Amino acid sequence: RILFRMDLPWPDNWETFRSSIRQRAIELAGLGVDAIEVHNEPNLGLEWPRGPNAWEYTQMLRVAYTQIKSVAPQIIVVSGGLAPTITTSDRGAISDIEFTIEMLDNGAAQWFDAFGYHPYPYNAEPEQEPSYDRLNFRRVELIQELFEERGIYGKQIWLTEFGWLRDPGED
Repeated sequence: RILFRMDLPWPDNWETFRSSIRQRAIELAGLGVDAIEVHNEPNLGLEWPRGPNAWEYTQMLRVAYTQIKSVAPQIIVVSGGLAPTITTSDRGAISDIEFTIEMLDNGAAQWFDAFGYHPYPYNAEPEQEPSYDRLNFRRVELIQELFEERGIYGKQIWLTEFGWLRDPGED
């Protein structure tokens, strides 16, 4: 199975953007790609240079989803995997939980087949209970709860990146 990550710039021209996504989807379908992840970690300023904005990302996701499905309906569209983080005072990073809420409140659930998430647990044990104030592997369970609270069922959460930090001193 092949998951292709499609990194996208904010469009200057929406018609050119639509056409570009359609053409890329046709090419990727021809190559046997099974799923496309639309962008990467849009809740981080590093990945979303305009500054993280769930409404903007949802608009881009809507256009990408519509164009991909118009030419390759069999391709699974995955939302850009969110980075587990805490909202910073300058909003250069927005909490994965907060960003998910804002995406869902802006109707994003209709524009993805699977929700992308990067459950980096940093140095927490895998079994550590999920928490809004700690970054850990099981934090993804809080996102699942948000889906259920909003009546969103049948949408999978795909872990499209993950790993643990380790202490090199242990070697």
